[in-house]
Amino acid sequence: MDTGKTQKIYSIIMTRLDQLIKERNLQPGDRIPSERDLATQLSVSRASVHQAIAAQVAKGLLESRQGDGTYIRRTEEPGRTLQQLGESIAREQISPIDIDEARLLIECESARLCALKADAKTCEKLKSLLERHRIATGTDTSLEVMNHDLHQAIAEGSGNRALEKLQNCIWEMLAGNMWQYLKKSVNNRIETVRLHLDQHEEIVAAICEHDSEKAARKMREHLTNIKENMSEVMDSYQK
Repeated sequence: MDTGKTQKIYSIIMTRLDQLIKERNLQPGDRIPSERDLATQLSVSRASVHQAIAAQVAKGLLESRQGDGTYIRRTEEPGRTLQQLGESIAREQISPIDIDEARLLIECESARLCALKADAKTCEKLKSLLERHRIATGTDTSLEVMNHDLHQAIAEGSGNRALEKLQNCIWEMLAGNMWQYLKKSVNNRIETVRLHLDQHEEIVAAICEHDSEKAARKMREHLTNIKENMSEVMDSYQK
């Protein structure tokens, strides 16, 4: 993905913040919504909002007043304030596609190693998580927890501590990224959730059959589908 497209996607963050500011008729010198409110409105983690605000405060685009919140900094060109904020965040964020490509490199190998090393306890845990997936198909929050736990359990089952830690890094990047917001815009969300359940079942079946090549292949198919869906959503914001 080219830099311009990445910046276009991350301008979504500031576009939505701009909408909130306009709704409340805020001007340079006024206080912006709290970190908690922004995290809810932008569908990202509060930690991500805090880091983004801290970066913009350091650059002089926002002003933090202890015990009194964060304010849009007064400048000689007030109309440039939000544009500068958007451009700054765009430079600092990691593209969702970059994250998906990293997942393909890391998680396929985790699945392969997990299939080679999985014992009865590991398989029991993975199958239990699949059952939770079946129950949680209509609840986004439950699905997120299950999805995290299943992929993390596969990384742990690889027996490779480096892969396990890399998997944790992936979750941290996802939590502080527009990925979480964008994926909810995927077309046919319900069908996609069902497809991912089927794909998870195929991955777990291959792992418990100790078929390492099949496990890696099924994980690749699953993550490729996620990457393709994300690309479609990001393309839609270009139109």
